[in-house]
Amino acid sequence: MFSISNAFSLVWALLFSDIQAQRHIEVHTIRLYQDQCTMTCRSGWIGYNFTCMQFITEEINWSEAEVYCESLVHGGHLASIHSKENNDFVLRLVQKESSPYQKVWIGSSDNHQDGNMFWTDGSRWDYQNWLAGKPLAGLYCNTMAVIQDSGFWSDEDCNNARYPFICMTHVEYG
Repeated sequence: MFSISNAFSLVWALLFSDIQAQRHIEVHTIRLYQDQCTMTCRSGWIGYNFTCMQFITEEINWSEAEVYCESLVHGGHLASIHSKENNDFVLRLVQKESSPYQKVWIGSSDNHQDGNMFWTDGSRWDYQNWLAGKPLAGLYCNTMAVIQDSGFWSDEDCNNARYPFICMTHVEYG
């Protein structure tokens, strides 16, 4: 006679084997995707965490820099930064160029409403790395220090200050 405990054991064995089979399929699928999809950045761009970035040495104001990034590539913006690792990558990208520049524009600002920070690419404001005493009250655009106070952010006049900048776009898959 078939008991409830035997039925439970049979159902558990079938369920467990199905879970194991599903896990194997998922792992195989992930490996397949990794084998067939590669992150590709355009020539002159450097890949980081599903984005491509490029350091532009032309010294222009913040708004002009954003327009420049938008004109380079579909989906282009000034760089948004979402972690310490991301911040360090951007800093190394600029320093790698043996840049004499003190600061570079990044894609954050509160130039529409004081204290309401945003990224030009519309991504979530989830990380900040302000220099002591920053941000200031008022409508400003933001830079990253490259040499002194490396990696820390500061406020600058959006229209009159002129700096090089980092453009960013999302990766292409091929």
